[in-house]
Amino acid sequence: MSLKDALTKQYSFSDAVNVLRPVRPLGRARLRFVHTEGETELLQGELKVVSVPLRTLSLCSFSFPFGRKVSVRDALELRFRPLLGAGENSLGIVPQITSQKSNETSGTAWFISKAEAEEIEQRFGDCVLWPAPYLFAGRVNGEGVVVCSYEDCSCGMLFVEGEARFYRWIPADEGSAEDLGAQLLEYGKTVFPDRELKIYSVKPDEENFFQQAGDNALAVCKGAAGLNLSSSAASAGGETERLAAKLEAYTDAAIVSAALFLVAAMLLLGINYTGRSRFASAPAEIYKTILGETSANPVASVVQKLRSVSADSSEASFGLYFDRIAAAWETLSAKPQLDELRYSPDRMQLSGKASDTTVIDAFRKVLSDRGFDAVTDSVQKTQKDGMRFTISLTEAKKK
Repeated sequence: MSLKDALTKQYSFSDAVNVLRPVRPLGRARLRFVHTEGETELLQGELKVVSVPLRTLSLCSFSFPFGRKVSVRDALELRFRPLLGAGENSLGIVPQITSQKSNETSGTAWFISKAEAEEIEQRFGDCVLWPAPYLFAGRVNGEGVVVCSYEDCSCGMLFVEGEARFYRWIPADEGSAEDLGAQLLEYGKTVFPDRELKIYSVKPDEENFFQQAGDNALAVCKGAAGLNLSSSAASAGGETERLAAKLEAYTDAAIVSAALFLVAAMLLLGINYTGRSRFASAPAEIYKTILGETSANPVASVVQKLRSVSADSSEASFGLYFDRIAAAWETLSAKPQLDELRYSPDRMQLSGKASDTTVIDAFRKVLSDRGFDAVTDSVQKTQKDGMRFTISLTEAKKK
């Protein structure tokens, strides 16, 4: 790779400091799919996966305009916290990333009662937890409806393009597995009319080929190897993700700074090497060759680029903005509802709803206390009792 490519490439955290990144065990372990309670004899490097009908499970697709630098879990909590209310502490949120680029992260957010997840772990021991229909996604090739039937309940899941899109659990006295399958198939054809959706019904208690079914699901479902709804994995995953996001923010700046220092060193070396006869032209030629642009003062241009990526830069990253907004929001006794966040390198704009202007003013004040220049752009009364507001944030200038 040329130095020019190194300076313009979007580096991922794994490219830069792969040795520092905590590795999720699911990515390198052999998954052993079982259907019996209690301890299971596992070979070295194996993880036990159990798939069961989950009463409290729900899911929602998400897409965020950022890559690995920001914690997806924090973003999901900020988006859904106003909806969860008092149930926030009893509900686990598990992000499953199905696609990630430098400026976009998408996937599925899974919501499950922590009490139900802990109850299943007590029955099966230390395990990776999947919803029952997910295990059989390969039977519809990741495109259709899978319904699992048990004596006391049924549960079904809709898959589109290898991703789970809808899940439902019903007790036996509220309907049959056939009824549930028909409802999910009708829903799928309504929401995704251009898809050829299949349906597959199974009685897991009568199945024998769990390992084969699991391997097929891993092959057709995006991000399946990283799915784990257990309570212990959800807790550990949040801390790992936050640590990785913080490390990446510092590492990217260090990579670019080091590369620019190398350019500066090459410029100075070129000055000495070419001698007095080419003193005026050598730096400009080297600068143009490496960075693909011209500069009347190459050394000064490199210094300016270094300042723009230094750790003391006045341009806050999305991650820094996000962490401080979340911390400010947590301190409020009366919390506004945040509906939209718009971000640019030097500014962020928040839009949402609040019960009255007192709540909006309190939110703006705590944001200012967190190092922002916070300005209320607009406040409008809604048709119902309440106010819509927009607050702009810029990095407060250092005194």
